[in-house]
Amino acid sequence: MKRKLLALLTVLLILFPIRAWALSPSQAYADVYGVSFPFIPSPRADSYTFTIYEGSTADPASLLMQKTLSVPTAQTVFLPFDYDLTQRRQYLLTVSANVQPQRQGLDAPFTREYPFEAGVTCGHPEAPGAFLAGDGSSENPYRVGTPQQLDHVREHLSACFRQTAHIDLSGWPTPWQPLSVFTRTYDGDGYTISHIPFQNIEGFSLFGQLSGATVRRLGLTGLDFYSPTGVTLGALAGITANSFISECFLRDSSIGGVDNNNGALAGNVNNSTLERCYAAHVITQGRHVGAFAGHSSGAVLNECFAIPDKITFYSYGRGTLVGWDNAGNDQFSGCYYSNDTAPGVAKGAVGWYMRSGTYNYDPAGTLGLPLGSFSSLSNLPGLSGEYWEVREGAEYPTLRCERPLTAPQSRALQSAPSADEAGFGPED
Repeated sequence: MKRKLLALLTVLLILFPIRAWALSPSQAYADVYGVSFPFIPSPRADSYTFTIYEGSTADPASLLMQKTLSVPTAQTVFLPFDYDLTQRRQYLLTVSANVQPQRQGLDAPFTREYPFEAGVTCGHPEAPGAFLAGDGSSENPYRVGTPQQLDHVREHLSACFRQTAHIDLSGWPTPWQPLSVFTRTYDGDGYTISHIPFQNIEGFSLFGQLSGATVRRLGLTGLDFYSPTGVTLGALAGITANSFISECFLRDSSIGGVDNNNGALAGNVNNSTLERCYAAHVITQGRHVGAFAGHSSGAVLNECFAIPDKITFYSYGRGTLVGWDNAGNDQFSGCYYSNDTAPGVAKGAVGWYMRSGTYNYDPAGTLGLPLGSFSSLSNLPGLSGEYWEVREGAEYPTLRCERPLTAPQSRALQSAPSADEAGFGPED
């Protein structure tokens, strides 16, 4: 009589990322996610077939992964699979103990099933945008892939995040309330956020205020808002203090108001660095206006450029890069602006240095060029080819980290969840 292969294993499914760092010229990185569990093998079986299905049944049409592994000793087994980071889904793990060649005819294969689901990792199981991967640390940030998850960032303003897909807010049912005050890291991973629905409210930005924060590799597109009040405007942030913004961009947008400090990317920039950022085909209007900052003090801009379509101001301080340098201590390196793109474009990188009364000037490290010069990096030596590229037929450089909007979106970075402890023992 054949004996069913004993499978002395204890299975505990946990949401566990294994990081596979793969630096590209854009310094992008990828994580591999899957299900991890402690495994005690049978002495009569040295290989096992692990299969994961989406759903609650072992339907071949919903197979996500299958892998046969040799497991000679007790160890933790990790199985990567295509895990959806944006929706709570049911999964099924089957584990089959395979017959050893010398035991053929004596033992019979044996399989057990373990259902599990993607678990919430942020402590808000009832929230529509609860995070299903990450713990909010810098090593394992929460993953953001839907409008609901982006909105849920406001519940964790001191955590770290990474975006996993392009997010379009054009169908968002209410005016967007800025995320404020944000104090950690938001990594867009080359994705964009588009069509943020602003209305005439006290707050027109993705982040109301950045304080000691880092935002990197994030694009904003298709924004159009105007404030009749004196609120500070900026597509990315209204106020940026002691923060670092890197490899971010704004395209095809209009940001305006009446008595405001309006920057297309940020409104007030204080003691902060903007590095490898650009604003292309933007319209800005207000009291003090510029593509990167309406009002600044102690701002540092490195490898940035602006191609404004129009800049309109109602007072002093209309600059292509910065509207009003309050203290005269902004620093620039490798920064450019187009000086012929449309009527109303400012005549200098900085609109006004208040203490000296100087206006419409180009500080060291800035240069105005015709738009035609932006189609080749050779005309822009301050931009490093490690981070920038000019794609075929393009009007201006883009960042290497940018992900095409037309590319099909995979189901994100793989990861899997936790389930109760289960026994998988011998059946003789």
